Amino acid sequence: IVSESNPGGNPFKATIYSCFSAASATSKAAVPVFKRSYGNNTTGVAVQNANTSGNVTVNATFVCHPAGSTTNTTYGPVASKVLAPGESDVFLDPATVPAGNLCSATLDAGGTNKIIAVVNESSDGFPAATTYRLNTKNYEAFNL
Repeated sequence: IVSESNPGGNPFKATIYSCFSAASATSKAAVPVFKRSYGNNTTGVAVQNANTSGNVTVNATFVCHPAGSTTNTTYGPVASKVLAPGESDVFLDPATVPAGNLCSATLDAGGTNKIIAVVNESSDGFPAATTYRLNTKNYEAFNL
């Protein structure tokens, strides 16, 4: 279990999320909620290469519903940097996804590669937000 807090912050915030076992890693993971400057929130997804050997590039595909729209639009795939075993990268504000979108995302490492991911949502940087206080909306991506 990972526990984070900002003990000197005002307001005080804390969050907890669980860690992954190597046995739970898969080649694909789902992120049900990904916000790109939507409702004063933005989402970042940290993805890690869980292979014991071999580099991997993870591709993220976003299916989005723009504010005020009745249709979905697919963006991507967006490639991570090349990840060595144990290395991670973050999908944050991908340029291919316009601001104002509520999305879901699928992460794909391809073949028999193994990945895990953690999702963080933040209101930092938006008007009236208490900046750099801690992302308290965290969850693990769902391995597929």
